Amino acid sequence: MSTEIWLQILTLIGGSVAFIIGLTQYRVAQNWKKAEFVASEIKEAFAEPSFVTATILLDWNQTLVDLGKVDHLKNVDVNDAMLQAAWRPHTERPGGFSDLEVRLRDILDVFLTRIQRFEHFIEIGLVKSKDFYPFLRYWIKIVGDPKAGRKSTELQATIWRYIAFYELDDVQRFFKRYGYDITPKDL
Repeated sequence: MSTEIWLQILTLIGGSVAFIIGLTQYRVAQNWKKAEFVASEIKEAFAEPSFVTATILLDWNQTLVDLGKVDHLKNVDVNDAMLQAAWRPHTERPGGFSDLEVRLRDILDVFLTRIQRFEHFIEIGLVKSKDFYPFLRYWIKIVGDPKAGRKSTELQATIWRYIAFYELDDVQRFFKRYGYDITPKDL
């Protein structure tokens, strides 16, 4: 073979290697950007006091929490029975809700709205469900897994009915991504 052919072959190989290296670097940079984006979203969620309070209420069966906003809701002792009463759909509470219950509903709404936001990012292909899982698996399991044992099945069913009643389909899809069908059986 002539020198010219060898040069063309080497040029082709060199160009291919450069292309593969560039593509690899691009993919690494994209993965890094996705990881930064997810970390930023999680940080933003946990900077929201109501989101943090929701995670505390889901974690504990009874705890003293600062529900903020008004003085009489600071340092309130909240238990699962109170959550179960507050988190029922409004049609199940024709007498309405107390100030405390309204605040508990607001806190749950902040948590669920954030879950909706995460699901939206997954649906549009910005990130994958596995990107959020390490940060949220504990609460995903508490809400979604009937065998988790962290909450009573009654409270868990109440949360699922709340999500279904207020048509938070994207929250249901989010949980389904992790193997939990939170569709209430009685609706």
